[in-house]
Amino acid sequence: MDNNGKEVNLNDPELGKREYDFQAQSYLESKPIKIVKAVELRQNNDEGSTLQIEFDLSGSGMKYVTAANLYIFPENDPRLVDAVANKIGISLDKVFMLQDNKANSNLFKHPVPTPISVKTYLTQFCDLQGPIQ
Repeated sequence: MDNNGKEVNLNDPELGKREYDFQAQSYLESKPIKIVKAVELRQNNDEGSTLQIEFDLSGSGMKYVTAANLYIFPENDPRLVDAVANKIGISLDKVFMLQDNKANSNLFKHPVPTPISVKTYLTQFCDLQGPIQ
């Protein structure tokens, strides 16, 4: 959300004028799709997991292409996002913007769309369930 309480539009043409790193650029070009079915194919998960996942591409403008790359951008549970924001004492409505380091601006690429709300950042760009190191 911006400072007026409106969600930052990640499809805003202004976002495309910035230089983004590979992951952020992939995110900006992504489209949400539904997972129809996820089935674990292994009987024993001691050494990993193999999932068969079926997606519903209808209405997305996408089509299946054999051997194409797939990027998955999972989202954190809203309850977990709320808990983290409360723990660190920050409002989900706050908006922040990453700025280029003028001394190294030719090397800098934005790692996330910016400006971005704390809610969007914590929901879509932070692994809140991974191991803490």
